[in-house]
Amino acid sequence: MLGAMAWCTGTREKIRLGSRTICRGILLCDGGLGEIEIGEFVYIGDDVIVSTRERILIGSRTLIGHGVQIFDNDSHPLDARDRHEDYLNLLEGRPRTHAIPSAPIEIGEDCWIGANSIVLKGVKIGSRSVVAAGSVVTADVDDDCVVAGNPARIVRSLV
Repeated sequence: MLGAMAWCTGTREKIRLGSRTICRGILLCDGGLGEIEIGEFVYIGDDVIVSTRERILIGSRTLIGHGVQIFDNDSHPLDARDRHEDYLNLLEGRPRTHAIPSAPIEIGEDCWIGANSIVLKGVKIGSRSVVAAGSVVTADVDDDCVVAGNPARIVRSLV
């Protein structure tokens, strides 16, 4: 089920939604690159951005709260001159030619990513874990943990 404000940029081969999934956010294959694979019974809330240049996997029965941002890439080059050239390429419809650091993201099954959290490149979030609202996840999270803060740290075990 796609919400009224949901949209995807990518082909059926690049973005795969599991059955009984609700998506009310944006799924973006940046520059036509990367893959997004979403399991069954996943909820993706309003104003969510999932942006890939490599691969983002979201496990079944996971809830993604409103305003969450999941980026497996830095979006733009770090060097100011390269950023400006990259912007001009976007503005003029040319391919992006600058290296943009990226690394895959994996979110396990039965997770809950709280509203307005950010999950950054290269992170693996273990199954059944919870990311507290407003957290910034910069490192891997084990199974069955609650993490919170910026950067997110373990605040509780769920087992």
